[in-house]
Amino acid sequence: MNKKVLLTRIGLTAFYFAVAFGILFLFTQGSPFCRAPNGHFISTVRLALGCTAWYVISSLLGLVTFHFFKSPRIFAISISVIVTYIGLASLPDMLFIGYGHYHFENTIADVGCFFTEGWGIAFPFISAPLLAAATLLCEYLAYRATRKHTAPTS
Repeated sequence: MNKKVLLTRIGLTAFYFAVAFGILFLFTQGSPFCRAPNGHFISTVRLALGCTAWYVISSLLGLVTFHFFKSPRIFAISISVIVTYIGLASLPDMLFIGYGHYHFENTIADVGCFFTEGWGIAFPFISAPLLAAATLLCEYLAYRATRKHTAPTS
């Protein structure tokens, strides 16, 4: 992989984290559940890191689809966006244990305040589509950078 393309990917991942943080911070701005004990800022950073990790996985899946299966780039981008949306939209269900408890509760990875009460119901319909749109933007920009830097020179 070209060094400029790699730097572009790293920059886009940092951009995705910033966008994810902004979306998630605004999503739970008025939530009384994210105030204590970790605080709204720390909980948002934790979930934004998890969403960014999922974005990286879905982006790699799109790259594998594009390079190894020789699929059209639009199909690879679509795979990345769909995998991001499905993974993030199912996050409230994956983390919920039952009776108001979540996996990773009272640990360093506690982000249950994002899915408590109605916030968990709204997450797949508000935050997940916005994060999938951020994936679409980042994948498109990565495609543009890849096309620009790997084009044959004459």
